[in-house]
Amino acid sequence: MKLSVKALMFASGIGWALIVLVVGILNMIFAGYGAAYLQTLAAPFPWYSASGGIGDLIIGIIWALVVGGVCGIIFALLYNAFAGKKAAPKRAAARRPAPKKKAAPKKKKTAPKKKAAPKKKKTAPKKKR
Repeated sequence: MKLSVKALMFASGIGWALIVLVVGILNMIFAGYGAAYLQTLAAPFPWYSASGGIGDLIIGIIWALVVGGVCGIIFALLYNAFAGKKAAPKRAAARRPAPKKKAAPKKKKTAPKKKAAPKKKKTAPKKKR
């Protein structure tokens, strides 16, 4: 079974962007929440400084979307390269035999009918006068 590269790209990109969004909003509400995580993201993401502002949060979300998508592509391509040769076994339900067609009833062979001898017409006896 192969993975859809496009689907995994969108799923991982959106997933990571949502994580950065939630942690960033919680950091704005509760000072210091997830600060170590946001500082870790500040190292590889250019123009993101984890200052706790809305503009900085938007930049972090965009970078998380891009990097998550790229990671999803790489993962899907590697998975398909290693698992693509051998197909996964089908489930038992998928291997059900096709329904059999009902055979037409067989006609019994009968001996050919003999033609009946033509019936003689009965004539009424002639009356004597």
